[in-house]
Amino acid sequence: MAKNKLFAEFPPVSPKQWEEAIKDSLKGVDISKIFWRTDEGFDVKPFYTKIDLEGLIDLTYYPNVYPYLRGYNDKKLLWQVIQNIDEIDLKTANEIAIKSTSNGADAVEFNIPNIDNKNDLSILFNNLDLANHSVHFSSSYSYSILAQIIKEWATENNFDLNLLKGSFNFDFFAYYLLNGSYYNSFDDNVNELTTLFNFLSNWNPNFKIININGDIYHNAGANAVQELAFSLAQMVNYLDILTDNGISIDQAIKRIRLTLGLGSTYFIEIAKLRAARLLISKVLTAYELSKDKTKIFIHSKTGIFNKTAYDVYNNMLRNTVEAMSAIIGGANEITILPHDITLHKSNDFSKRIARNVQLILRDEAHFDNVIDPAGGSYLIENLTKSIAQHAWDLFCQIEDMGGFKAVMENSWIKNEIEKSAENKLNAILKRKSTVIGINNYPNMNETISAELHKPLINKPKNDNALKIFRVVEPFENLRYRTEMHVNNGNKKPLVYLLPFGDIAMRNARVNFSRNFFGVAGYEIMDAEVYNNDEMMIKLISEHNPDIIVLCSSDAEYGTLGINIAKTIKENYPNKIIVVAGNPTEILELLKDNGVNEFIHVKSNILETLENFHKILNIK
Repeated sequence: MAKNKLFAEFPPVSPKQWEEAIKDSLKGVDISKIFWRTDEGFDVKPFYTKIDLEGLIDLTYYPNVYPYLRGYNDKKLLWQVIQNIDEIDLKTANEIAIKSTSNGADAVEFNIPNIDNKNDLSILFNNLDLANHSVHFSSSYSYSILAQIIKEWATENNFDLNLLKGSFNFDFFAYYLLNGSYYNSFDDNVNELTTLFNFLSNWNPNFKIININGDIYHNAGANAVQELAFSLAQMVNYLDILTDNGISIDQAIKRIRLTLGLGSTYFIEIAKLRAARLLISKVLTAYELSKDKTKIFIHSKTGIFNKTAYDVYNNMLRNTVEAMSAIIGGANEITILPHDITLHKSNDFSKRIARNVQLILRDEAHFDNVIDPAGGSYLIENLTKSIAQHAWDLFCQIEDMGGFKAVMENSWIKNEIEKSAENKLNAILKRKSTVIGINNYPNMNETISAELHKPLINKPKNDNALKIFRVVEPFENLRYRTEMHVNNGNKKPLVYLLPFGDIAMRNARVNFSRNFFGVAGYEIMDAEVYNNDEMMIKLISEHNPDIIVLCSSDAEYGTLGINIAKTIKENYPNKIIVVAGNPTEILELLKDNGVNEFIHVKSNILETLENFHKILNIK
């Protein structure tokens, strides 16, 4: 039995045969029509075979072997589970940290900017096991002051700083991008950076000083190629600054950490992490480092760009998918932000769920038992190559334009990201891209005003700053205005879906219209199938809808549809009449008989619903 191959009885299928089979199923349509055009600008084929691996990479590479495509682990897939803590009260933050580390977290990340004495640190670190858990500081008014306070605290408490693991989130380029200017000045930032390096020279070499915040590109709408290329160029700029100021490349590399955002494009995110290690090794080799030193720890953090405030529990699913991609991609550290972070400060439940996503994947699904599950995948290996090549080309373009600092200061990076963000937003506006619960399949009974303690719309600090935002913000703002309109004592707009004619088409267009207007938070009512004018008029009088949507086939809009629209307009001239569909040949005729608007798959849903808001006087 051992000599028998499981599929020996099946003849091999060549790529040509696969292609012919697909062409047959497409009935003559060009196969390129079903290629996936990614946000990154390259095509993904509908199928891959072993032949597609030829010429890609040397698949004999082992994990933890240069160029580290297959990760930095060679015995078990290890990563640190980081608990994000957004509480600024020191005592409460300490309690959360102790509870988190006692319940599975390997590290905690504090977002407390105003720690300015060792007593503050004593409260924060009280009973926290720093010898066995890493601690990250994502915010500080001065990391130089914080480093001095940590040293004072360690001396007073007889704590060996060689045991301290974690990071400072020192990244003055990120500060510039988010604020449109440097904190004080570029020279002051460089001075603080070199001072930090010298001051921490005797600390544990695993404690990181610079964190390259690649996730801000992700959260501003950059695609995976841009995120990698900009992060790589930023890393090179920091290395040049450090080496120009007398810090060896060996010292510099040990103190740098890269944070990349995580989105829901599962396979792209896996490939992005694999490509990141490949490119980092390629760049660091140019600094004449030995191959075993061409590593930088990669921290993956769930992004906010695709997260929602409405239907917030869908964020749990998004977080799970993103955690899986980070693990399979080989991230060294992973932060899953709480699913309700879009609404308010996270609570005990949402922190626990965020932590347990990783713990379940590690301890129950045993994701840690396979070092590189993506290795050899025809699709992922090709995606990795495409992302790596496009990111490398973009990185080289940045270097040719003068390097990261130059293209950041002249707003080129900001402008390029804004183009990408606009493309992503347009895909959602036209519903080419679906965000469940927002631009499709909304929960029409949901309200969030009682829970919302954060702005729905995120604004940049100024015109020069990068805009960090959630791509669904315009939709959620639209729906929230409906909610507040009702809270202020007004009637919720009622949409009356009026079906007639062909049963298949009317049902399809009823469902389409329900989703379409549900996005705005309007009340939706299914009318009885049209029978006669008298009954229709009676029911409209009884229910008093604001919008009446005719749902049928294009053919019947030109006959019965015209009569229905005309009858409604004669009896209720102020009612808004909408046709579900785009019957181009009779549009003007329908308008002449009372139809106000047409909704269909090519409609810009946000623009159309904003227009209805104006008509209905929803501010």
